Amino acid sequence: MNQLNNEIISKLDDIISLIKDSSKYKRFLEVQESMKNNKDITSKIDRVKLLQKELIKIESKREDTDIIFKEYNDLIKELDSYPVYQEYNELLEELDDLYQEIKFVLENHINNILS
Repeated sequence: MNQLNNEIISKLDDIISLIKDSSKYKRFLEVQESMKNNKDITSKIDRVKLLQKELIKIESKREDTDIIFKEYNDLIKELDSYPVYQEYNELLEELDDLYQEIKFVLENHINNILS
């Protein structure tokens, strides 16, 4: 069983290397770094995260969230106006789709073998 685990991990490492060597992943890291270096974007993202937590807290108490929700939506619109933020989200979605596809292929392959 240990040998099998090692082989599986080795194959997964190969897949991870393929992803890390892909142009999409490299571009994602570049865009991510650009966003980290943009103080305006990072402060808005930090504020959005705080508002998300606040919204959850307020919703759990069944209180009115309109004011916070408006600020949250306004910040999201502002962030969406930055091309680097848009590209980041697009690349993040593409990478997530890739991860989901890999997961799907693995699950199907395992199910086919075991059935």
